[in-house]
Amino acid sequence: MPILYVFVKPGAKSNSFGFDEDERLWVRIAAPATENKANEACQLYLAELLKIKKGDVRLCKGQTSRRKGFEIDLSDEKLRENLALLRSN
Repeated sequence: MPILYVFVKPGAKSNSFGFDEDERLWVRIAAPATENKANEACQLYLAELLKIKKGDVRLCKGQTSRRKGFEIDLSDEKLRENLALLRSN
């Protein structure tokens, strides 16, 4: 199962995403970074972006860090395709 690394910025005005100059995904999450709210919101937002179920996205690294790793229940190829679609929008 591939791990998607994401830089998360909690406490934003609204949820949004983008890619930095090195093509790494970053996500702004409206939820605050308290009581695991931002992690849960990020998990749900990533599932929406990748068009998969929330249960197919699991936080596996960086519980208290802004740099997080999420296990994604997709093949490596399908994950790359989905990320390419996000980059092109």
